[in-house]
This record gives sequence, structure tokens and C-alpha cells, in this order.
Amino acid sequence: MTISAKKSAPSSQLDERQQTLFNYYFYQAQLTYQLQQYDESIALYQYCINLNPNDPQCYYSLGLIYQAMQADKYAQPYLEKALQLQPHNWQYREALANFEYAQHNRDKAIEIIKEETKLHPDNNVAYEMLATLYTQTNQPKLAVKALKAVERNNGITTTSNTYSIYKIYINNNQYKEAIKTLQSYLKQNPDDYEMKCLLANTLTQTGQTEKAEEIYQELSQQHSDNKFVYLSLIDFYTIKKQEQRAKDLVINAIYSPQLDLDSKLEVLHYNTDLLKRHNIDIEPLIVEIIQQYPQEEQPHQYYASFLEANNRKDDLINTLLTITDINPDNEKTWQKLLDLATEKKDDSLIVQITDKALILQPNEPIYYLYKSFQHTQDSNYVSAIEICKKALQLEFPENKLHLKLAILKHLGDLYNLLGNFEETTKAYDQALALYPEDIYTLNNYAYAIATNNGDLNKAEKMSAKTVKAEPTNPTYLDTYAWILYLKGDITLAKYYIEKALEYDKDDNLEIILHHTIINR
Repeated sequence: MTISAKKSAPSSQLDERQQTLFNYYFYQAQLTYQLQQYDESIALYQYCINLNPNDPQCYYSLGLIYQAMQADKYAQPYLEKALQLQPHNWQYREALANFEYAQHNRDKAIEIIKEETKLHPDNNVAYEMLATLYTQTNQPKLAVKALKAVERNNGITTTSNTYSIYKIYINNNQYKEAIKTLQSYLKQNPDDYEMKCLLANTLTQTGQTEKAEEIYQELSQQHSDNKFVYLSLIDFYTIKKQEQRAKDLVINAIYSPQLDLDSKLEVLHYNTDLLKRHNIDIEPLIVEIIQQYPQEEQPHQYYASFLEANNRKDDLINTLLTITDINPDNEKTWQKLLDLATEKKDDSLIVQITDKALILQPNEPIYYLYKSFQHTQDSNYVSAIEICKKALQLEFPENKLHLKLAILKHLGDLYNLLGNFEETTKAYDQALALYPEDIYTLNNYAYAIATNNGDLNKAEKMSAKTVKAEPTNPTYLDTYAWILYLKGDITLAKYYIEKALEYDKDDNLEIILHHTIINR
């Protein structure tokens, strides 16, 4: 909360020098409060109170600070003092009421706000707070009375206020009063179709279906382009067990030239179960919407959700590819495509997706990485390296540095496969500069050093970190054991290679080979 500008209390007279001092320390107190330097701010406000013990703003500010520090027993007397000094100040009164409410002293909060309504009977915010407090303390009549005061001030023109009164009546099973409330409002606001729908819905709940149907028919003629009216009318016929009419309305909504795209999708979404009960195939309706709006992403996404729910993965892939044409910036769609292609183990599809993505999204590093992986899988390491180099020329914002790390790790692995230890070292060093504790990089770097006659002490330190981080990972245990073996520490090497073999569930040939060599 921002502390408001200083207002001097009329009851204290400061000479010019004192006023200058007061103003200086007061604004310093404000500044330190905003910087959350609470101890310093408290001291400054206390100094200001020594200069002017009747300044309410200082007490109010101290109350807020102690609240922020969760020192409520100190906050309360300061908030009370501020209001005592300036009882007509709504800001101080509201703060004290909110404090009491937070302390679960709702009755006390009510008394504080009631006093405000006496002082300022035009304060609608106070009446609304009072209504909330009365509702929470199970005093519905008083809550309604408070909200009626807002009506007296503003007239019956506020939808939210009328709805609040309506909800109180409904929650207390006073349907007759709830209906009267809506009818009174609609006399003043006859064009509010949402409140008319609410009235019709309430009439339906109380068995007055004929009156409700009259309202719905009127609304459907006047607002045939409104989804709210459509949804309400469908619900009405469903409640009346006239599901055939409800179903027809849903289908009419899909073909209606008056409803917009959002409305059609919403009508379809909320009435899927109704259509299923009548053995209506939903797919043609979705396709119809797509044909009406072929260049809009929404209906295609809706269709994609339908296809996924029905496990039609090939059709889903085609739909997602269409979505990438409409909106190439939708990263989730591209990722979903790649996930599906990977799941299918369809290498040609992965190539198709990544090639398309690199054309439509040339600044997205993830697709370079996938393309490089594909070349690596084909043992085309040189091409894979070139793609990684292109990717590293891109800009990497903070939220995509993990991709830069992945590319650098992959590049280091590729250079190592080609036996270029110098470039391997450069790539791994850059990766560790980004994430010094990345255990994948540490493991592969350590192993590359060990297999290229590098600094084994450096390799051991790196490898030890990976084993500490994941003590049951057979790959990391194997690397550590092999480095220890190369250093001549056979006893420890045997211990760690045995651990690697123990945790290896895949019969890794390299681990088996290292185990044989170390134990011979």
C-alpha cells in the first residue's frame, strides 16, 4: 500500500523550524517504508510523533508497518489512534476494520463500519463491506438492508448490487424475494438480457415454467445472436425434459449466421453430453464450424482436443500441422507435434516437422536441436554440428538458456564422437559457464578428459560431483570407476564399478567391459 501525502493535523501548531524538520523526517519515513526498511521507518515516524504527537498519518503509517511485519499487537493501537485523531477519515477507518476482520473480530469490524455509514451515509463502499460482514456472520436481513442503502444512493441501476441481494435471498431459500428483486431491477433496466435470463432461470426452479418460457422466447427473438441467451434457453428445455428442443437449439446454433465463433464453440462445449444422449455425432458439427472459419485457430484447436480424446493420432497430427500454418508462433502446437512424432518413432515425420518449423520459426532454437538429433541418429555428425553452430548464433533470452545449454552439451558430445578433443573442451566449457553444476555435462566432460589422456585430477573432481548428485546412476558410477582405474586407484575403482554393475538394469556393454578390465 502506498502511503498518501502528508496532511498536517490542525490540533498541533509547529513553528517554521519544527515544520521543516517534521516534513523532512516524514518523507524519509515514507521512503524507507516503501523500500521495506521497516526498522528505520519506525524510528523516523516515532521521531515525527515526538515533534507532532497529534499527527494521524504517522500513527496510521506505523500501524501499516507493524501489520506488514506481522506484529499485530503493536499495529492495533496505532490504527486506533489514527482514527481517534481523525474519525471522519475513511482510509483510517477502513484500515482498522480490515485489521479487525483479519483478527476474526467480525463484530468489532461491523461496529467500525456502521459508524462510517452514520458519518457518511453516501459511502457505498462502506455499505458493501457491511453487507459482506453481515453475510459472513449469518445476518442476511441486515446484509440486504445494507445493500438496499446502496440502491437508495444510486438507484436500482447496478447489476452487481442487485445480484448480491438476489444471491442472499437464494442462499436463504427466499425465492419469492429473489424474484421480486430481479423484477424491480428489470423495471428500471428492461434491456439487461442477462438478468432476464436469471429471472427466467429462477422462475423455472420455482416451477413457474410458463412465465419462464415467455421470457426465454422474447429473449430468443430479441437476442438471437447472444450465446448467453442460447445457453440459458437450452438449459431451460433440458430442465423441462424437452431435450429434443434443446438438442435442436444446439444444432441451430452451430449453423446460425448470427452467432459468432466463440459463441458456437461455447454452445457446443457445454452441450456435448446432451448431443451424445441423442446419438448425435459431434465431429461433423466441429467440421462445420471449421468450414465456416477455416483461417481461425480456435476451431482447429477444438478439433485437435476432440481427436486427442478419441486417440486418433494420425488425424490429430494433420490438424496440428494445419494449426501451424494458421499460427506458426504457437510453440505448444509444435511441441505437441514433435512429442507425437517421437512417440510414433516416425523419423520422416520428425524431419517434416522440424524442416517446416525451421522455415516458419527460424529463431526458435528447439527445432535446430531436434534437427541436429536427427542427423546424429543418421550418423551424419558433421551436419549435426553445423546445425548446432547455426543455433548458437541466435539470441537466447533468459527463459531459453536451458536450450543453449542443451545445444552446447550436444555439440560437445558430437565433437567427442569425431575425436576433436579441443572443440569438445570448448563446447563443454561454455556449457559449464552457463550451468556449472550440470551433472550431464560434468559426466561427459570427465569421461572425454579420461579417454583423451587429459587431466585425470580435473576429471575425477567433475565425476565425483555427479556421483554425489546421483549415487545410483550406473553411467556416472562407471565414469568415476574408470577414472579411478586410470589413476591407479584400483581398490576404489573396483568398489564403484561393482556399484555401477549393481544398479545397471540394461546390461550396458561398456559397464560390463570396464568391470572385466578393472577386475582382471
